[in-house]
Amino acid sequence: MYEFLTKHALAPVLDILRGTATMKCLKELEETQWWPRHKILALQNERFVKLVRYAYDNVPYYHRIFQEQGLKPEDIEASGDLVKLPILTKRLIRNNFSDLVAQGFPKRQLMLRSTGGSTGEPLEFLRTKHDFYNWGSAAELRAYGWAGYELGKKCALLWERYPYKSRMEKFTRTLTSLLERIVVFNALEISVSKLPLFAKSLVNFQDGFIRGYPTAIYLLARFIEREGKPKIRPKAIITSGEQLYDFQRELYFKVFKCEAYSHYGSNEAHAIASECSEHSGYHISAENVIIEIVNDEGKPVPVGEEGKILITNLHNYAMPFIRYKTGDVGVISNKACPCGRSLPLLAAVNGRTADVIFTKSGRRIPGVALPWGFLASLGIEQFQIVQENYERVVIKLIIDKEYPRDRVDEIVNEALRQFGSMFGDDIDVAAELVGQILPTSSGKTRFVISNLPERF
Repeated sequence: MYEFLTKHALAPVLDILRGTATMKCLKELEETQWWPRHKILALQNERFVKLVRYAYDNVPYYHRIFQEQGLKPEDIEASGDLVKLPILTKRLIRNNFSDLVAQGFPKRQLMLRSTGGSTGEPLEFLRTKHDFYNWGSAAELRAYGWAGYELGKKCALLWERYPYKSRMEKFTRTLTSLLERIVVFNALEISVSKLPLFAKSLVNFQDGFIRGYPTAIYLLARFIEREGKPKIRPKAIITSGEQLYDFQRELYFKVFKCEAYSHYGSNEAHAIASECSEHSGYHISAENVIIEIVNDEGKPVPVGEEGKILITNLHNYAMPFIRYKTGDVGVISNKACPCGRSLPLLAAVNGRTADVIFTKSGRRIPGVALPWGFLASLGIEQFQIVQENYERVVIKLIIDKEYPRDRVDEIVNEALRQFGSMFGDDIDVAAELVGQILPTSSGKTRFVISNLPERF
């Protein structure tokens, strides 16, 4: 009853108060996901061409790029023409910030956002309220709906607590959380000493939802598994912000008795792609964003081959991001999902480009391919791999202090054997017992960190 009231009465009132149209856009997206594929792509192309022509006329950076490339707006007729344009990187955005802002755009519609702290490349940029609240929030709600979530359902959010940028933002965020019954648990505060308190608090979310960073939820699940309590039975777990690994899914199901859904989003474009109940890939929010999978030269890779993800946000007219390099890697799919939605699919999202181990022989080993499952099965509290250079990789391990010494030695030796056999003679593997593995400033925990310079 409360969910119906929230969606059809309270949320529309919130839209009126903040001058947005989230629920109207959500209704449209819930319809377009069932359109035939060709009709969805036609809508995508229409929005893309409109954005490009606006950028040419109103954004100095893109006007200059078109002139340098010898292009006119009419040379861009569909998303397939994206390859004619250069890739947009964080460095280019920082160096051309003012030229990337559309001239004459109403300041009251602008929102200053930031991202990228976990990569060492923090970035500030502008989005519009129309892009953020209307299409972005609507696409996110639609994606969560694929996991069974409804507005008004109780939800525990294990995330970073973002500071308020204004009184109005504080008001709208607080009101939104109250209406949607979302309680934020600060992921930065999850520690061994506070795990019992966090776990106890989750008891209040029976039959609700748990959302957040996969690692934060995993640490809680490990604690509950070890203690044998409390018994928590959410409807589903929705993860984002980090790579979701199979060993984490398996533990979630064992402890919480529910499915986990991986959501791929960003501050630059909100909801990008998400899993539905079929778990046959990630449905791309094609009405809002274009995804390209490219190689190191920026050229499209064949279907089924891993490459770097570029996105084009179709609704941000204040600061258009066209062919923006996210820093993530993924695989495109040409299959249709059994659920019946015609949205195109990503076969996989395999983490960040900095979450890949590079060997001297030229091999690229993504974090998702590493043998994490056996580490989890050994009862290790936390683990992380750091590639210092082409010659050396360090496995950081946190092991329960109560383990006998010979058991610790056995775990370390097994870790060295497993990873050593995967890397071969390319890299020396060392193990290091540590007291803690710190999350990033945003609360994320990276399982793989490569300190090598990125090659693209």
